[in-house]
Amino acid sequence: MHIEMFPEGIIHAECIGGELDLLLNRRATVGFFPWRFVDGESCIGRCVAFVEDDEYVELMQTKEVMGITKFGDAFNPAHVERLNMLSR
Repeated sequence: MHIEMFPEGIIHAECIGGELDLLLNRRATVGFFPWRFVDGESCIGRCVAFVEDDEYVELMQTKEVMGITKFGDAFNPAHVERLNMLSR
């Protein structure tokens, strides 16, 4: 997939994790900061969502009442259950 898509200018990201449930159905500016990897066909990097300051405060208040993974990321248990039902 990497060899076929990148020459066509199609950039994609795989295995993005973190507090995605906080951003469901929201607009955000997304930045991706890859490691320097010369002549590689893929690379790990840091994917970051930028939101306005007031929206950030709201998101952190929402995070306080959400479930937390062992890695400290917020998640919505109802969303996880819906995803589990789809995969059954």
